[in-house]
Amino acid sequence: MTMTDAKLDLSSLEDDGDTLELDDGRMLRLKTNVDQDATINDFDCYGKISTEHERTTDYGYKSRPSDMTGNAEKLWYGNDGPWWWEPPADVKRTDPNFPALRDSVRELLAFGFKGVILELCEGTDYYGNPVVIRAASLWGIDGLDNGYIHEVVSDLASELGSW
Repeated sequence: MTMTDAKLDLSSLEDDGDTLELDDGRMLRLKTNVDQDATINDFDCYGKISTEHERTTDYGYKSRPSDMTGNAEKLWYGNDGPWWWEPPADVKRTDPNFPALRDSVRELLAFGFKGVILELCEGTDYYGNPVVIRAASLWGIDGLDNGYIHEVVSDLASELGSW
């Protein structure tokens, strides 16, 4: 049997820790983690976040970091922040999608990008934990909403190949 067979229904793999028992006794397990390596500055579509802190002028005022232009703004997410954010140069503030972009950037700054791992497990170790025999992963994901998790899981299952 291959992971791409139509008989294999992967729809139950949606959240971290979800498992799917296979006909031969093995198991697929889904893991989701925060991607510790991906940042907003890795992707042009989000603009950039300053790598500097605010500067204090000679008069005691706070001013934007030197790597930001007049188009930059401070962002917060609850008690997290502030972050200095420079929107992408090709995105205008009058664009109706601008507030959604700002909200996406705020969420990514507060919660980070995600990584998804699909593990093929067989048997258990001495402590009763599943033994991972193969795995496939995808990192730097900005969101898993609107059914995207199903697309990622399907692609990872195809990458794992046949068993």
